[in-house]
Amino acid sequence: MTVPQQEPPRVRGALPAVLGRRYELGPSIGLGASAQVRIAQDLHLDRTVAVKVLHTTARESTLARFRREAQIAATFNHPAIVAVLDSGDEILDDGTHLWYTVMEHVEGRTVRDVLAGGPPPLAVTLGILEWVLAALEVAHAAQVVHRDIKPANVMITVSGVVKVMDFGIARVVGSTSPRVTQTAAVVGTARYLSPEQAAGGPVDTRADLYAVGCLAFELLTGRPPFVAPTTVTLIYQHLHAPAPVPSSLDPTIPEALDQIVATALAKDPADRYRNATLMRTAVRTAMAGANDAAVLASAR
Repeated sequence: MTVPQQEPPRVRGALPAVLGRRYELGPSIGLGASAQVRIAQDLHLDRTVAVKVLHTTARESTLARFRREAQIAATFNHPAIVAVLDSGDEILDDGTHLWYTVMEHVEGRTVRDVLAGGPPPLAVTLGILEWVLAALEVAHAAQVVHRDIKPANVMITVSGVVKVMDFGIARVVGSTSPRVTQTAAVVGTARYLSPEQAAGGPVDTRADLYAVGCLAFELLTGRPPFVAPTTVTLIYQHLHAPAPVPSSLDPTIPEALDQIVATALAKDPADRYRNATLMRTAVRTAMAGANDAAVLASAR
């Protein structure tokens, strides 16, 4: 089974110049399989925003995820999470519904873009991880599991602030999660799936910490911990293959960071950090220059 190819996004009929009698649409700044993002001007508050428009050809399940993302993200108020400001819908000339979400406009690059130039400096990597974990502290405190932490969903603003975005497949702890083969958004990011998520089982907040471990490995080495030509092979590796340590690819990487990554990538959630706060503490200890694996392990 390979990752399905995404069709070019489309909206039947022309987009209105202004959505909700308030948001004057500008050029596209992002395209996906189910939505496009336009820069826009909030005519009421005279500010620049980003408007995520769901394609009218999207499936009902995609619409449900789109609505859930707006509902979940709108409850968060933290500088490390892209803020959702508004949402609504429009009736197009052909009678179809156009659903949209209004977000803060973030100027910068995704971590995926940063990684295109190779691993960033160690201080930058640790700073990114601390910001991501700070965002997850907020989400997890609300019992929300992001489930899609990956380089493309982490932004670095021009001022250096790191922001987590895209809560479209997030789940409240205890709710029913779809199997990996049922959601294209999950299958398409198999490189960052926790073993329990890859197996299609229930997940809790520790699944996000596994994904942060994958993100950390890639920031340190320039590649994810598991690389394979097919999704099936990737899932097998997440479930059964021992995770390499970053220093196996770059011997200059400190032992402390090997310890952090190894703990986050434990197959059994019980062997990972108990929560984002403890993993963030380990990262901050590493940032302070400590290289004592015993100290870092005690933070689990």
